[in-house]
Amino acid sequence: MSQSSIAPGGRLRAALNLGNRNLVRLGPDNSPEGITVDLAQGLAEHLGVSVEFILFERAAAVTANGASDWDICFLANDAARADIIAFSRHYVRLEGRYVVAETSPAQSSEDIEKLGLVVAALRGSAYSLHLLRHLPADKVLLCATKPEVRAAMAAGTAQAEVFMGPIPSAGRIEPGLRALPDPFFAVDQAIGVPVARAGAIDLVNAFLDHL
Repeated sequence: MSQSSIAPGGRLRAALNLGNRNLVRLGPDNSPEGITVDLAQGLAEHLGVSVEFILFERAAAVTANGASDWDICFLANDAARADIIAFSRHYVRLEGRYVVAETSPAQSSEDIEKLGLVVAALRGSAYSLHLLRHLPADKVLLCATKPEVRAAMAAGTAQAEVFMGPIPSAGRIEPGLRALPDPFFAVDQAIGVPVARAGAIDLVNAFLDHL
């Protein structure tokens, strides 16, 4: 399998999801930094090509145009994306926890469903796909942006949201909000290629095997 199977244009176009700050964020000079940046640069070097970063504000935007805008992406491996993306083995696993107001009666993940709380979630995120499969549809409020999630929490139209990644030891995400102690969800983060070029995953896995 040659590098042209994964980067047919002679450069590696890497889609970065800025919605997942555990993996990528903008640095002081407004350039992306984080583990997915390092992986994309390492893979490009492994293939002997240059890398071009294409930035997306959230996961749903990465697949909005199918897979026509990029050669690789960094998303959670979810079956709902299998018609667009072929995934590598995972390079990191992230846990998701519910976040509620400090005054909420919820003390565990099970309480979210028992109490009938509405969960605000970013549309198209891996955890929103999970919630839609495991909670009643009227208990999942899909939002386009993180500010919409917070607005729903402030207005009381949602009583919980989701935090992905490690939490502070005290469980306080920010003033007035606490994370429930038990994760309700764990997701494998992987490198994806367009499903039409699924054979290129062998190259990606070979790269990951050498890290």
